[in-house]
Amino acid sequence: MILSPDASMMRSVFVALLPTSLLAVCLYVIHRAGGDVVYLVRDPSVTEHGGIWDGAVSNLGVALMAFGAMTILIRASQRKALGSCSIGLGLWMLLFALDDGLLIHEMLGRFEIVMHATYAVLLLALHQCFARNIGVRLVWPLALAFIAFAASSVLDNVTSYILGQMGLELSTTIKSASVIVEDLAKFAGIVLMCALAVGIARRKRA
Repeated sequence: MILSPDASMMRSVFVALLPTSLLAVCLYVIHRAGGDVVYLVRDPSVTEHGGIWDGAVSNLGVALMAFGAMTILIRASQRKALGSCSIGLGLWMLLFALDDGLLIHEMLGRFEIVMHATYAVLLLALHQCFARNIGVRLVWPLALAFIAFAASSVLDNVTSYILGQMGLELSTTIKSASVIVEDLAKFAGIVLMCALAVGIARRKRA
């Protein structure tokens, strides 16, 4: 599945939801079979489980983002018709993949939210770049990816911070569900970005 910058909202939603829903179903089946799906979605370096499948979903997301980045950047080096917006998108995705793969944001501690905010600002700038180029108000693949990443960031940072300030402690079940939903939202954003990168690489100019 690929997306172009001018893809409709419905097509973008479909491309995001189909693989994410399939992943959610797989995680549910694994859970029903007695597996701990939290270890599957979290990065293996932040768990103490040590299983061979730890971080499988996280690693898949990194691989998809890296694939999308290299697809668009390699195409840009071969074809001058690829515009600056597309190159910027490829660099954004490459930074995201490196950060997520090496857990650079985790090293920032409480300032991790600054990294997330930087990604958000850069993604909004890319959205405006594409919107001006193709003459639309909303570039749906990027707009929906922004929403997905924002939801993931809120669940990962803001919610836990607010609850901590209020002195509230969530049950293990709710914490696990929050982790899974957070990573599913992030995966949906990654799918959108990867599909868009591949779609752009196939175009004459973007």
